[in-house]
Amino acid sequence: MVSPLCSVCSRPLPIESQSEGVCPTCGARQGPTSVSLESLAVVGASSDPSRTVASVALVCPEDATRTWDAPPAEKQTRAAPTDHLEGYDTPLPEISRQLPAAPPGYELLQRLGSGGMGDVFLAREYPTERLVAMKMLRAPGNTIAVERFASEVRALARLDHPNIVKVLATDFLRQQPFFTMEYVKGETLAARLRRGALEPREAARLMAIVARAVHAAHLAQVLHRDIKPSNILLDEQGQPHVSDFGLAKLLDRDDGLTTMSGPLGTPSYMPPEQCSRRFGPIGPAADVYSLGATLYQMVTGHLPHSGSSPAEILRRIENEMPVRPKALRPDLPLALEAIILKCLQKRPQDRYPTAEALAEDLERFLQDTAPSAPLHTPWRRLLVWASHHRPRLMIATAMLLLLVVGAILGAVLPRRDSPSPEGALKAMLQQLRRGQPVTVIGPTGLPAWYQVLHGNVAISSDETSERACVYSSLGHGLMLLLPEVPTDDYTVQAEIRLVDLITPRREGLQTGGLFFNYQRDESAMPGCVFHAAKHISFLDHHYTPENPQNYPYPEYVSLGDVILLERPGDFPMLSFGNGKYRYPFSPSLLCPAPWRKIEIRVHPQSVEAYWRNDQGEMVRFAHVRLGDLLHGADNAADALRKSFPQLDYPTPDWNPRHGLGLWCHRAVYAIRNLTITPRNALP
Repeated sequence: MVSPLCSVCSRPLPIESQSEGVCPTCGARQGPTSVSLESLAVVGASSDPSRTVASVALVCPEDATRTWDAPPAEKQTRAAPTDHLEGYDTPLPEISRQLPAAPPGYELLQRLGSGGMGDVFLAREYPTERLVAMKMLRAPGNTIAVERFASEVRALARLDHPNIVKVLATDFLRQQPFFTMEYVKGETLAARLRRGALEPREAARLMAIVARAVHAAHLAQVLHRDIKPSNILLDEQGQPHVSDFGLAKLLDRDDGLTTMSGPLGTPSYMPPEQCSRRFGPIGPAADVYSLGATLYQMVTGHLPHSGSSPAEILRRIENEMPVRPKALRPDLPLALEAIILKCLQKRPQDRYPTAEALAEDLERFLQDTAPSAPLHTPWRRLLVWASHHRPRLMIATAMLLLLVVGAILGAVLPRRDSPSPEGALKAMLQQLRRGQPVTVIGPTGLPAWYQVLHGNVAISSDETSERACVYSSLGHGLMLLLPEVPTDDYTVQAEIRLVDLITPRREGLQTGGLFFNYQRDESAMPGCVFHAAKHISFLDHHYTPENPQNYPYPEYVSLGDVILLERPGDFPMLSFGNGKYRYPFSPSLLCPAPWRKIEIRVHPQSVEAYWRNDQGEMVRFAHVRLGDLLHGADNAADALRKSFPQLDYPTPDWNPRHGLGLWCHRAVYAIRNLTITPRNALP
């Protein structure tokens, strides 16, 4: 015969207590108070037979007259799991007597945490023997607390996502309502952050998963409104789970709870619209702000806003911008900082429109691609500051006037002259002789020294923030940047792009790039000048002529030899080598084209050429040894000799110390970050 169980602790009843339905221990704790239940909507029943889900329905007064007297609050003491996980038919240990009475069918094992409305316990469900997290309402007589408790259950019942804690069972028919959720074994994100900030990529990975889960809640018309590290659980595999929907708002119904007691939430993670109505209604962008505040703390170890009191924190959220994350963590990538700061914008319309958009930007960051959030450059910081501090623009105007006055005084007063081009050239050559790298075109956008060798070459500094040298020529243009390179083994690196075409593409011959091993000869033909060099050239422009089958597609970057014959009173002649060293790439559809990175490794008896391909990887497309270096120059010279049989022009030799420069034809190019690094200076 099976003994009846106690209706409170579910222990077998002694014979003398079976008529009362409670054991002597639980009977001593009960008192004469009576609580009537509110009318609550049905939460739902699970289709899984292993889950015991209680449906909450309207009850008659006579069904709600059970009496219950909460036991006095006692200090909880943690015990090892083996003290209370051996089986529900064992005697109650000391720790269990310090926990509240368990609902029928459950055994409370351990207190997991406490919130604003209730306490969460680790419990064991007798029918299934599984561990669950049980949340019990702390103040069952408080009508608002009961309704919020039910609202949390309604919110959880709508959600089915692998990274959102699921509700398993509910019971609102007892004096102390409760519901159970799946138990996530691990720790909270807050506990993890107490050991230190996370690595940027790990933080981005976790937050991308959380943002996807929050977006799923938004699609189910549920706003969380209390996202913070303590409400994000990390399981043993390091996967995050969103929990605690106690302040959740159902977007498709008005529960009347939002305005009952002022702002709801945890101050340091609340968006401005959750602090004050003047920022607009609360929507999905509010959770995006809280996700950004949590990500801020994950990578910096600090809260975006803090203060001595909640009122001070709310005031700062409404009126002040947080400290830049990069100021707290200098190694933080700019792209991740931009994502965080976009989440923390004051106006909801300036943030990500959805949590999914935030997740997509974090995934772009993890894939090393540019996010949609603008980088927090100094100019953008100024614009953001001005938009949030319009009354302070008078101060900015006064500062601008001071800067104008200072500029005028700087122009009038004596100043130290910049070094002359010849002095700059001398300094670069000395650095190279000492084995030190030099920057030929750097932050100013202009070369430290240059000499136009042929053609009407126009040169200027790019007016944008990219600090590039722009050069162009209607005809063949040659410009020398270094007359010599005083080392035999060095690396040349630069970024080059096509800015525009001077003549229509159908006229052809537009090209440009770098040249090296430059040699000048004026003795082969009276009155003529020969310019010979090795070059890397490309034309980054998509062209579809009338007969596309006659047009080689894609474009190519090539390494070869070029000789330009400059004749007085006549058009110059150009001769190229065999050009067998080339690499295909997809040309740009628009001008200006994207930046293309080139790297040339010059050795005493060979040359290597590298190109950044369409996937962003540096690939070597040419490795030319001494024999081919001489043979390519001889091919170019032979072409000239065929046109001028009387020409006594020797084949250009190979010398890695010869000059370096730029060239172009019928096009406008830009170049930046041009450096030369001697071999002995490489790390």
